[in-house]
Amino acid sequence: DGRVDGRLTLSPMEGGSPALDGTLKIDINSMAFLELITSEVSNTQGSLHADYTIAGTLDAPRVNGALTLADFATEVPTAGLKLSDGSVRLRATDSEHFEIDGSLTSGSGTLSIAGQGELAMRAPLTLSIKGENFLAAAIPAAKVFISPDLSIERTADGVSVSGKITIPTADVDLA
Repeated sequence: DGRVDGRLTLSPMEGGSPALDGTLKIDINSMAFLELITSEVSNTQGSLHADYTIAGTLDAPRVNGALTLADFATEVPTAGLKLSDGSVRLRATDSEHFEIDGSLTSGSGTLSIAGQGELAMRAPLTLSIKGENFLAAAIPAAKVFISPDLSIERTADGVSVSGKITIPTADVDLA
């Protein structure tokens, strides 16, 4: 259940790059289609909405708007997980930069993501992933909770990950 609408007009300008005028709107009211893409999830819920405007010129485009994933929930049977209260917001700050923030609950814990970056492949990007008592596995042989505090940074030289993942509780059956 959803809809994607877009429009983009290029208008010639004397002596310059063509002008841009456009919109992109996405309204997907059910994320259940993810179950068609992978068998690793079930009972998937949530909605995805985006509203972007495109302006400027072909040489210097301007993008404004945001994409929002709301009320996301799914089960990951192979890991014994029931993820809930998921939300992500991806906002264009200009034609080259974005900000992201979101969260997801598993068990009694929550993970959060926050960051900013540029769209180009080797452009700078910084993300943080933090959480406390997030249920990472709940299968008969193991029940594991994690508390991550990670930083991910992309530069022209590559990607680096730093921080720690603490395991406050783990019940593992070695038999």
